[in-house]
Amino acid sequence: MIRDIPPHYPPARPNLKAFRAPDKSQSKFFYLLWRIQMWVEGTFGLAVLEPWEKALLLMIFLITSILLVTGIIRFLPQHMLDVKGRVVYYLFGDGI
Repeated sequence: MIRDIPPHYPPARPNLKAFRAPDKSQSKFFYLLWRIQMWVEGTFGLAVLEPWEKALLLMIFLITSILLVTGIIRFLPQHMLDVKGRVVYYLFGDGI
């Protein structure tokens, strides 16, 4: 224990407000959102990060997801046509 803490300082305690369930007066929807948030933070270890670290990590995840979805939407259809042409060539020996 640190002995140099001035006596007029309040006792140290963790702020657990972010981990408390919503009030019963709020809807079940908010309770469900809170449960999902707790599940995601607990599963991926986000509960131990500071708020700015969470924001940075979620922005990186969002940008990566946007790039992946954009690539799938823009390039996958043409790639599937190319693969179809190769499969037809290898199976039947005819080009399209």
